[in-house]
Amino acid sequence: MSYEKLSKKEGIESFHFIGTVFISKNKELWANPFENRELRARCFLKVINEETMEIFFHLTNDEVAKKTELKKFPCKTYFFGAYNQVNVCQMRAYGELQLVSDASDIQKFKDELSTDLDARTNDTNVSSMYQVTTEQKQKALKTISEQPGMFFKFIPKSYSYHMYERG
Repeated sequence: MSYEKLSKKEGIESFHFIGTVFISKNKELWANPFENRELRARCFLKVINEETMEIFFHLTNDEVAKKTELKKFPCKTYFFGAYNQVNVCQMRAYGELQLVSDASDIQKFKDELSTDLDARTNDTNVSSMYQVTTEQKQKALKTISEQPGMFFKFIPKSYSYHMYERG
């Protein structure tokens, strides 16, 4: 599979459409647009300016053990996402993954995620993949409050994508 490079501005404009979340050092990961959607509900994107974005997300301890091979932070890695419309679009960003561990930063994460989920909540049948239902929002907020896990900040340095037809 070959990814096409995006400018930082194009990457930032496009990345919010993703409905899935994958972290991997494998730059050729195939990001399935129907897997890891529950992780997208615990992920929000913060645009700093047209050249800079930060991606925040939470993984439970089980997800860290099963879904990543990362052990030391900060580290350079890939952040993948995908969305499905007429065609499937796989997005990839390369950058630095940092662990968020300060108690005040974790509380800020929780508050900002709640605000982001409020804006993305849509209980209709026409919602986009990055949108969530009220039930998904409540489950995500419960997970970050009740399950042991890790909070991360990913700072993308470059963006690329791969698109293909379904079927």
